[in-house]
Amino acid sequence: MSRIAESLKGEVLVTSWSRQDQIAVQLVDEARIVAALVRPDVTSPVTIVDGSAGYWAGALSNNGQLAAMGDGALAVFTIGPAAAPVKIQASTTVLETQPAWSPDGRWLAYTSTTTGRAEVYARPFPGPGDAIMLSSNGGSGPVWSPNGGELFYLEPGESADRMMAMRFASASDREKAHPLFAVPHDGLYRGTPLLAPYAVAPDGQSFYGVRPVARTVTPFRRISLVFNWFEDLQGPLPAAR
Repeated sequence: MSRIAESLKGEVLVTSWSRQDQIAVQLVDEARIVAALVRPDVTSPVTIVDGSAGYWAGALSNNGQLAAMGDGALAVFTIGPAAAPVKIQASTTVLETQPAWSPDGRWLAYTSTTTGRAEVYARPFPGPGDAIMLSSNGGSGPVWSPNGGELFYLEPGESADRMMAMRFASASDREKAHPLFAVPHDGLYRGTPLLAPYAVAPDGQSFYGVRPVARTVTPFRRISLVFNWFEDLQGPLPAAR
């Protein structure tokens, strides 16, 4: 094991990995927040995303677009010099997080509180077309199947959350979401609410997440001090030749 890039400074949060071996990371250093790109190499140089100061890195598409979060709204950065970000919406009363690009880069799924609670949406990018609400009973953490055509998200429940799946090709070619399995409340470690708390395997059949494990700490009730321990050790040691 080694660091992704030794030149990364401050706190580093890996957010997304593209098929071109680019990794989007979030850098937090001395109260400065900025998105950056690196490659999985300890000697990889760090490329700061132009104009991303104050934005949290989100999803990196396979065609070089980064969806980031700032001021409650999503913005899309095209990687390259002097590329101005494209804001998805500018409302200050709505919170948009957890962006996820479809494998072909034509759709951006995300979580939004437009209705007053978290729901999953998808919108064509750069358009034309409006956002489509995909969940109906609340939802968060959208993740596309890497092989395309299917979208997953978490639906909240009373005793447990449910992993939902739906076939999605376009606004007119999609099916109603159906449950796959239950996920216990707090069964997935959510290091940050800005990102989905799980990942999907390349074949779209396995799900990976970090499970919180309760740790029991036994308090120290006794401390023993041993004096002259070296003299006691010399007796059993073989004599030097």
